[in-house]
Amino acid sequence: MSSILSKRPIVDAHCDTWLRLLENGSTDFTKTDGHIDLERLMASPVGIQVFALFTPPKWGEDRGLRHLMRLLNLSRDLMVRHRQDLRPILTSGDVDGPGVGVLLAVEGLDVLSEDLDLLELFFHLGVRSAMLTWNGRNRLADGATNQESGGGLSRLGRQVIRRMVELGMVVDVSHLAERAFWDVLDETDGPLMASHSNAKALCDHPRNLTDAQLRALGERGGVIGINFYSQFLVAEGESRSEDLLRHMAHVLDVAGPASVGFGSDWDGIESWPVDVAGVAGMAGLAERVNARFGESAPGILGDNFRRLFRAVLPQS
Repeated sequence: MSSILSKRPIVDAHCDTWLRLLENGSTDFTKTDGHIDLERLMASPVGIQVFALFTPPKWGEDRGLRHLMRLLNLSRDLMVRHRQDLRPILTSGDVDGPGVGVLLAVEGLDVLSEDLDLLELFFHLGVRSAMLTWNGRNRLADGATNQESGGGLSRLGRQVIRRMVELGMVVDVSHLAERAFWDVLDETDGPLMASHSNAKALCDHPRNLTDAQLRALGERGGVIGINFYSQFLVAEGESRSEDLLRHMAHVLDVAGPASVGFGSDWDGIESWPVDVAGVAGMAGLAERVNARFGESAPGILGDNFRRLFRAVLPQS
């Protein structure tokens, strides 16, 4: 296990830790009662952590934008305060480096209204990935809870996707309705990620992806981060790490070994595998991934996401 810790192989494509801190009125990331804090993160094999910046859609565009700016300000303060341990990932050259790399991702672009200049502002403030929506419908797209409407991307949503690609932002298709998912593929030709989504064939939840979606992402060089939320892993009851491995194995079989990764959703979920206790449990999970998947394990642990980030993020 010491070799795993020293190499920091894991890339975790989604957590809500910054939001949890803001909601608790805290700026102390050193030690928290949540899934992730600096002390446990630095003692883990996580080498890159994607921190989601989530604004509840019900807050609307004005209040939501102010909330997002507070999250960005908190992120900046924490990165400066802990710069010896945390490094920002802004370009492809930042993917590898000391400590833990931090990539910022906006979860739901409701706050854009119709102003694409705001997207460019978010980019200049360090955001390198985004999802169009969070489950529901907004100006850009239909979300996973609107499957029955059959709606996809709006004209504005298509413009946002094209602008994200031009800027060098990672397009995240988690939370999209299936029609919107296929519209995103029509508007792009590079690799995409589903930062925290699982296999619908194993657990029939609206947030999970069909085999056709998994296969399409794999063919594009995309990566699916397996979500640790029990409701996305099993139909009922508690989940275990074996359920995570089962979803990884299914995605590997359908989309290919270069398309599987981690998307824990730490600090954003109410239930998780009983034998994986937050970021402190990632070392043990990494050992189980190594034992189960052999030669494919390095990709699953993090190399697949590293490849995607290097391919999509700007060179400088």
